[in-house]
Amino acid sequence: MTDPENPDWQPLSRRHISMGEQALLEGVPDHLIRPLKTWLAEYLADHPKLTERVALQTRIALETPDSEQLVEAASANDLSVLLDVVDAVLHLDKGLWWDLDVAGPEPTMEAGMAEWIPDFSWPKGSKAAAVERLDEMLMDAGSAFEVDWLQRCLRRRVDATVARFCLFGQWRVQVRMLARWSAAW
Repeated sequence: MTDPENPDWQPLSRRHISMGEQALLEGVPDHLIRPLKTWLAEYLADHPKLTERVALQTRIALETPDSEQLVEAASANDLSVLLDVVDAVLHLDKGLWWDLDVAGPEPTMEAGMAEWIPDFSWPKGSKAAAVERLDEMLMDAGSAFEVDWLQRCLRRRVDATVARFCLFGQWRVQVRMLARWSAAW
């Protein structure tokens, strides 16, 4: 996929073919299965109450509230259930809500040294830092989904072509509204 800092970059093997955006991948493609399962198991490790709530919300039967058991059960038949589990984790985890709404990111010591160095970052080990890794993983894998930070869930991602079209369409509407407003006054 593309890097948000350099949206025109393409892997060497595709540079000569097209500079355009690749189609987003629905569901859980093969190259995303292991990283997504690992992320889920690590995120839910040592959080049996959250694991149990997620299992109940996604209708997955567990013998004990174990993160590994949840991940394996979620991926046993239909891999799209993994996305439902991730979505439920983001929605139900009050620790993530705390990180986002109260604790917030911290200023980085390296801020301002270069354009690509962020001014703020999540504290190491925070829930928000883990979710940021998830968001990057989904983007790098070309997933059709991304983290909705405000709603605390997954949402469908719009590919670059559609986003550009929407921005262009918004601009045209704004120009028309401005022209009508000027004509009225």
